[in-house]
Amino acid sequence: MWPITRHPTSAQERSRHTIEDYQRWEGDWELWDGHAVAISPSPFGGHQAVLVSLAHEISNAIRAVSWDATVLVELDWIVRLDTVVRPDLQFKRQLYPEEGVETYLIIDPSTQQIELLRLDGDQNYQSESTEETIELKFCESCRIEIQRHHLF
Repeated sequence: MWPITRHPTSAQERSRHTIEDYQRWEGDWELWDGHAVAISPSPFGGHQAVLVSLAHEISNAIRAVSWDATVLVELDWIVRLDTVVRPDLQFKRQLYPEEGVETYLIIDPSTQQIELLRLDGDQNYQSESTEETIELKFCESCRIEIQRHHLF
């Protein structure tokens, strides 16, 4: 855990920062290309229920194929010295193609809508159907399926 000693001011939010600055901020922040970005308060109810269900389903699928992998949620991802994000199921769309994140999943628990986006050769996300089964691809030989009805 990093020491938290201060809160970025409006002037600080406009200036460029590094991970050293980020480590000292109070509250929930992300760092995008050197700029401080406030994280909204933690969501309630439906969002957290879907997050837990999705983590559970992915964990079960990983165990079923005997991969050496762990599912983590709400963990800081240090992308570069000037970019730190904390993804859950709602990712920062513009950053992830740049970093080669192949699958981007958007889940809206209030409408039970699921949007699955996959990175194409031009570094753009293309939407795919998610009727009853959601296929997550982590590498060419690393694919798992999640049943939609298990999430809601």
